[in-house]
Amino acid sequence: MDPTQRFSSRVENYIKYRPDYPREMIPYLEKNFRLIAEPQARVLTGGSTGGWESLALQIFHPKFFNGVWSLYPDPVDFRRYQMSNVYEDDNAFEVPSGDWGKLIRPLSRNADGQVTLTMREMCRLEAVLGSNVRSGQQIAAWDAAYGPVGKDGYPRPIWDRLTGKIDHEVALYMRDNGYDLRYNLEKNWSKIGNDLVGKIHVYCGDMDNYYLNLAVYHLEDFLKVALQETVTQRTCWPASPSQSTNILRESTRQAVLPALAARARRLYNLYRFSWRILAQAGPAPRVVVTCKSPPEEFR
Repeated sequence: MDPTQRFSSRVENYIKYRPDYPREMIPYLEKNFRLIAEPQARVLTGGSTGGWESLALQIFHPKFFNGVWSLYPDPVDFRRYQMSNVYEDDNAFEVPSGDWGKLIRPLSRNADGQVTLTMREMCRLEAVLGSNVRSGQQIAAWDAAYGPVGKDGYPRPIWDRLTGKIDHEVALYMRDNGYDLRYNLEKNWSKIGNDLVGKIHVYCGDMDNYYLNLAVYHLEDFLKVALQETVTQRTCWPASPSQSTNILRESTRQAVLPALAARARRLYNLYRFSWRILAQAGPAPRVVVTCKSPPEEFR
């Protein structure tokens, strides 16, 4: 499927309710607020699930947006769907070890590497909170966002919540419909690659609490080859050693916002913007834009 034909992340399970960012939401904002309605002025950022979504929007709409700063995104390569390769592994809860042994797959860890939750424990929680993939938790959210509709009308889960058995048909559906972002890029690079050069930036700690860095490594490996190592700046940055997602939330805001503003300023100098970054000590630094001699339609 051509990723440029997608709207937001086009989702079969709630397609009637999904936002259409490029055709509805963003045009509405640009019409009713003092915004520049051109690709050069549109940049994306987000963390965790928002990191995946912002990266997906840039990939699905390579010309509509001018760059993405994706922070510790949800799995961007489903060969590292948390700790499972959903295309090859049989079970999301256990890893075979030798003839008799089995290792338990973790879901999360702290900055010291201590496992804080296993995938089996998380899925039992989801099974208790809601049947038919209605727990409202993380694995259910991915099933609803990426997967097909089941025969019962509910999202078809990627694996059984009680046994962990992986449904490879669901995994391939997710991949072939563009939700494995690394695979999507590789498959469609000849069509969209030129429009993405210099636009993709991913930041993830190498001790991410949910092992999200493992999928980011696969994405980085692909981009190194696709870009033929001609870029002067790393596309995927690891954080300092042992940084976890919680530690990164503040440091990435401080690092990314100036870069995001600088790109918009550099590539959209027609209107002579001056940018000021207010690096507040609070949880959400603000980007304040002051405009010198704005065009009449934006006054």
